[in-house]
Amino acid sequence: MGVVTIAARAALRHNTGVGGHPENLVGDQPVMWIKICGVREIELAEPIAKLGPSAIGLNFYAPSRRSVSPELATRIAAAMPAEMSRVGVFVNHPLDRLLEIVDKCRIDVVQLHGDETPEFLAELKQKRADIECIRAMRIPVDEVAGLDVVDRYLNDCRELDACPAAILLDAHTGKQYGGTGQTIRWDAIAAYAGRVEWPRWILSGGLSPENVGEAVKITQPHGVDVASGVEDTAGRQSLERIRRFIEAARQPGGTPRGVDTTGKPSDG
Repeated sequence: MGVVTIAARAALRHNTGVGGHPENLVGDQPVMWIKICGVREIELAEPIAKLGPSAIGLNFYAPSRRSVSPELATRIAAAMPAEMSRVGVFVNHPLDRLLEIVDKCRIDVVQLHGDETPEFLAELKQKRADIECIRAMRIPVDEVAGLDVVDRYLNDCRELDACPAAILLDAHTGKQYGGTGQTIRWDAIAAYAGRVEWPRWILSGGLSPENVGEAVKITQPHGVDVASGVEDTAGRQSLERIRRFIEAARQPGGTPRGVDTTGKPSDG
């Protein structure tokens, strides 16, 4: 497949209506935005794409067992259809190194999953305004107070004109940067998200084919993200579990936040 620019991929996503881009988490139809994270096997890239997720996640955090080298990530990205978003997952990478990987691997969305400050987001925007950002926020599994931290962080971002295109809510346990397999309190998120000024938001943390339908109904996120929940017992991504996850996340009754029953975007 030839080289496709970020702008060209964005145009393709816009024309399809489903869109892999964070700002297109709600397209013209009530289709749940879904990211399959931790793709690290080239032979699974095309079969995963055929199952219809909105985006794939390529993890560049070396300590993670789901990490990929830039060389492998480039091959996986090349195997994906142009309209599918390639999300690069970064944890406390120096900005110059992050941008080097973005360009090498044809990444069009950056997911910051570490301790990056609002100032880091502002610098990223200043250097590369064409790259959209998903900011992952780690929420303690047994607390609600973490949601207030999200508000304060976003307020600081707004003051710097560096608000992310979307936020991702993940479970925080110990010192791990995601991928814990733990869930956060869906009831608390549902109550909180309905009364605050958030950008589009993605639910993550412990989701699986068995529980994502319920999670979507309770929280009504704009999108969902999964890694460990679609792996088999050996830690390898399972095409059958991915198929079931996508089917459950997009089942009737799981309409994304911001879309009314007619399928038109609303102000929610």
